[in-house]
Amino acid sequence: MPGLTDGEESLRALMGALTERGARQGAASYLFLRWGIRMANDLARDGWSMREMRRLYTHKVTNYCGGGTIWLPSAEYRRAGFARLKEIAQETGFGVRLCRCKNPDIVSECCHPQP
Repeated sequence: MPGLTDGEESLRALMGALTERGARQGAASYLFLRWGIRMANDLARDGWSMREMRRLYTHKVTNYCGGGTIWLPSAEYRRAGFARLKEIAQETGFGVRLCRCKNPDIVSECCHPQP
């Protein structure tokens, strides 16, 4: 979640927990929103709030692999977050593929498991 779980500290903790439990690879994307689903704008924690997070959601994706229309943070925001994730994953030996289905503007990788 932008501004809450995509910082270096959170990503390092996540990569550590995954590798400790035997996971070796995964697929990643940002939380996506559908405007028809109401989220509680009053959710807040340590300076983060749902209301502020929703303001980052400026990129519209139509007809993604699940169908319908979704909203994501800007390409610049997602590129920076994915670069941070890839760097940390590489340091820990965790394989990360990025979800092209929901990020076709910035990713060409396939997020589906490879045999």
